[in-house]
Amino acid sequence: MRRGYPCSLFLIWLVKLTTAIPTSFGSPFRHQNNNAPDVHVKWMAAPINPSDLNQIEGAYPIRPDSFPAVAGNEGVGRIVEVLTSGTSLCKGDWVIPVSPGTWREESFVCSNDLIKVDNTLPLAMASMLHVNPCTAYRLLDDFSIMKPGISDYEQPDPKHRLSINPKWSKLCRRPIGDSNC
Repeated sequence: MRRGYPCSLFLIWLVKLTTAIPTSFGSPFRHQNNNAPDVHVKWMAAPINPSDLNQIEGAYPIRPDSFPAVAGNEGVGRIVEVLTSGTSLCKGDWVIPVSPGTWREESFVCSNDLIKVDNTLPLAMASMLHVNPCTAYRLLDDFSIMKPGISDYEQPDPKHRLSINPKWSKLCRRPIGDSNC
């Protein structure tokens, strides 16, 4: 039984993809969601996460509602056009999705399905904001054995310490029990 993927798959792969999956005749820009699309998004980067590969294999608990389906659970896009008024998003804003479908060049999306992000972030980091920080937080908050008032690096027993990449260490440099994250 396979228990995961080699560590090399955890590297960031930025892939340029073109998706063309016609399922019927008609406008190629017809939106497939019940929510009316009000923004046009150009997807700039989308990492390949092991969970994406598990979804394609059918081994992941979250599956597409129907086929054909566009893969990609994470990514960052840029708003290239706002189609209707009533959205707080503007042309040029960077956004991350709340639902799959980032492995394509562009899409028409309901702005309620997008979260605006800071466009000064490195592209690769912005593309992974939807899943990775939440996973790191849950690992630190739910599974580490720490006492309130003690920082993550001051735990006396090494077996209760998590090994954290120094680039991501700012995430855990807060006293345990501090709710101001």
